[in-house]
Amino acid sequence: MILWIGIWFVLNILDAIGTWYGVSRGYAYEFNPTMIWAINQSWGIFFIIKISFSLIVVWLLWRNIKFKIVHWILYGCVAIYGLLVLNHIVLFILKYRGVI
Repeated sequence: MILWIGIWFVLNILDAIGTWYGVSRGYAYEFNPTMIWAINQSWGIFFIIKISFSLIVVWLLWRNIKFKIVHWILYGCVAIYGLLVLNHIVLFILKYRGVI
């Protein structure tokens, strides 16, 4: 389970970087209202909130890892963030090739 928590955390950081890259270049959009507010304040605040939230979730997952439902929640989070990071990669490739 520790590996899955680590994977989720890394995917979360990659999502933050992908969001920063895409939004700052105008071909991606942030859907989370809290993160939109943070981006409007500064990218530093965005990263602080994103990483702080991630660390709190990691701590909560670690404290409750003995419950089977936490395993399923973690698998779902890894799948969702994996898809988000894949989306960032596809957008980056399309932008790099001049498609968008």
